Parts: sequence; structure tokens; C-alpha cells
Amino acid sequence: NGVKQLLETDPQISRPFQEFDHSSNLLCCSDAVYNLCDGTSRSHDPDLLMTQITRVPMSHGTPARFVQFMNEIADGDDTLVEFLQIALGSCLSGAQEVHQLFYFYGATARNGKNTLADLFAFLLGDYACSFPAEALLHNRSHDSDICTLKGKRIAISSEVPDGSRWNEMRLKNLTSDTMLSARPMYGQWQEFPRTHKHIILGNHRPTLNTMDQGVTSKFVLVPFNVSFKGREDFELPKKLKAEGPEILGWLLAGHLKWRENGMRLPPCRAVDAATSDYFESQATVDMWVEERCQLVDNEHCVGRDQTQANHLYQDYRQWKLDRGEQPLSLTRWGEHMRPRFRKIKANGIRYIGVLLKNSRD
Repeated sequence: NGVKQLLETDPQISRPFQEFDHSSNLLCCSDAVYNLCDGTSRSHDPDLLMTQITRVPMSHGTPARFVQFMNEIADGDDTLVEFLQIALGSCLSGAQEVHQLFYFYGATARNGKNTLADLFAFLLGDYACSFPAEALLHNRSHDSDICTLKGKRIAISSEVPDGSRWNEMRLKNLTSDTMLSARPMYGQWQEFPRTHKHIILGNHRPTLNTMDQGVTSKFVLVPFNVSFKGREDFELPKKLKAEGPEILGWLLAGHLKWRENGMRLPPCRAVDAATSDYFESQATVDMWVEERCQLVDNEHCVGRDQTQANHLYQDYRQWKLDRGEQPLSLTRWGEHMRPRFRKIKANGIRYIGVLLKNSRD
């Protein structure tokens, strides 16, 4: 035990976790270490204390089959291809300034999103991890899942189930620039900086129960609308991996474009339209109010211009169920109603100035 304690405190042998992989702007590849600020490289050096490495070296040649693949999944949309190059390239670094969460969505079968995500994870090697999609959904996970994100550059979650609902607080935490907190199963709580970006894959779009800017400002929905069903190239993953070094160079070029643009993603009409359509389709409490309620200005309210909270909630609940979606609890629903409507206690809780449509005499 005495020898062990000496070894653990000797700075030439033992180093604290925080000293390893400390630079978010260095990428250790199998051929060299690359500075992501300018694309320059240097030889491997033990003094850099890097414990992670990509699976392939870097090359600046043209990945011809991969370029063809990208054009195919983007249906010839050059702006979408460039967007994906810069978005994926941004994931090479551990920059905390970026808060986006990429949702690769395609309702059609065999649309290429899994092939692209699997290839990206393969190339990044130790820098990539899988993250259970259930951990991003409402009431579905333990905090131990977050421990897998420590030191990673990219986390990939695949196949969100139909009819699910996002855990919006979890999404905010995983895309914030604060420290992440997690506790391994039967372990102690630990804190570490967020270094990862997140890609989620899905054929369905989980519901959001609020249009809070803390969530909507981070969501980027990337459409995969082309189906290759019936014309698949089952050798494609092998062909793409053979171009791995050139694809990694393509990603580095995208990363440098991202930096030149002030760490911002480029405009892309397809992405903007898909993201807007997603938000507009969400059955939030505000949408229920717009569809099912009649509002009366407070200055013109009379005694009957009020409705019992339970009647309103039951109508909201049935409205959600009719859409095949899970309603909020009464408490959560009330939290959304509170900022918009005044309430009083009179034979239970009543909301002033809000009526159910067709409920007045």
C-alpha cells in the first residue's frame, strides 16, 4: 500500500485526469497530430498526453466514391452537401462554444443516414461513442449514461422510437457550455467539461412539449429524403471505409471552413425548411390554446369568462391523445399555462379569460 501511494503521488508516473486530452483543438490521427485551428500537423509526442486516436490517417486526396455518395443522399443539392461537410467537420474539435444538436431524419427506408453516421464514427475511432437514444427521452434513463461522453468529440444516438417525447432538460444540459455531471452505476458523482457534439438518427420525430428557445435554438434537423430501397449497394460501407483517409481530409476542410465562418453553420434551405416544419408540427400547449380555446381580453372579462383548470386540462389531454401523443401531466401543463393566464381559487382553480371553444351559451 505504501508503494502504491508513492506511485500515485509521483508526478512523473501519475497524472490527474484533467491533464490528458486537454486541448480541444488537437486531433490525434494515426499518422500525426493535427492542429484544428489551421490544419497544420506535428509528430506524435508523449508530452501531449493524448489518449485517443482516429482509426485512419489523414490524406488530402479526393474521396471519389464518397463524394458521389454525398451527392446521392443530398439528391444533387450542393448546399446540403456543403452543409453536411461543415456540420460534420465542426464535430472534429471539442469546442464548447457550439451548442447545436443534429437530428438526421428520414421517414423513408434506406436513406443513407445510418451509413453516413456509422462511417463518421468509424473514422473518428476513440473520439466517437454511441449514446442510447432512450437517455434523451422523457423518463427513460439513468445519469450513468452521461459518463460515456467524457472526452468524446461526437456522440451518436440511433433510432428514436415512434411516439416518444424528448427530455428537454436533458437536451439543454447536453448542449450547454457548463460542466456535465454524472454518476456511474454504484459510483461517485463526477464532473467533466462537455467536449462532444451530438448526432441523433431517426425515422420518427419525437414531440417537444415547449418551444423554449433553449431547445429550439439548438435543434438542427437534417433531411434524408432519398430512398435507395431496391437499388442498394451492399458493398458501399466497405468502399467508403477504403477512402477513410481522404474522407478525414474532407472533414478537416469542412472544419476549417466552419472556423473561417466564425464557428457558424452555413445557410441551407433544405435544413431550414425541415427544421421549421418540425417546430410547426409540434402539438404544444400553445397550439392547443390556439386550436381549442377562446380568449377574452382581461379588460372585458365578465364573471362567466373563466374555466375550471381541470376542464381545460381534460380537453388538452384528450386533444393530445387524439393525435397519438403523450400529454403532459397536470402539473407540467399548469407550468405552461401560468405565464399566459391569470388564475383564481373559486370552487377549485379557475383560469380567467380562457374558455373552451363552443362552451359558451
